[in-house]
Amino acid sequence: RSPEELGEALTAVMAGVDRSAHMIDQLLDLARMESVVSEADRLRKSVDIVQVYADVLSDLGNLVSRRRLQLDADFMEERIMAMELGILLLLRNLLGNAIRYTPEGGQIVVSTRREGSAVTLIVDDSGPGIPPESRGRAFERFDRLGLQSDEGVGLGMSIVQSVVVAHHAMIRLLESPLGGLRVQVQFPPHQA
Repeated sequence: RSPEELGEALTAVMAGVDRSAHMIDQLLDLARMESVVSEADRLRKSVDIVQVYADVLSDLGNLVSRRRLQLDADFMEERIMAMELGILLLLRNLLGNAIRYTPEGGQIVVSTRREGSAVTLIVDDSGPGIPPESRGRAFERFDRLGLQSDEGVGLGMSIVQSVVVAHHAMIRLLESPLGGLRVQVQFPPHQA
């Protein structure tokens, strides 16, 4: 009835469209990952994690700036034997979650390190974290752990889990030294 109502209605419609598009993208990513699980070993190669990180930041960097987050990277190991698509989806979802749930002005650190013959990827944030009793549910599809915000659709950690399974990796959700969540993914040594 008024320009203000029209503006509010258009804003609501655009938010709904954005959320739907994000859900479709997430569902497609999940389907892509699940379709290559049986070929994961054959598709492994030496992946440059620094380049994948740069690619992810090109997509998410504006959000980091807008929220005035401090984002640091410490890649002690710059290469991981993995499927490139898997590493891209894993890092995009882990970093996207960290950006989404870390309060404005907070900190996120992405790092890799070698532990014996395995490589571990770690994403730490200063967000609210996930209580230990809820961490198992974090991987369930569409379970947003009670969050009511418009951000996210509850598929990101399911995508991460599918990448972990495809790589025979191990994932742990822990308390971060930054006060929020630490996601630690340990990739096993590549078997030739």
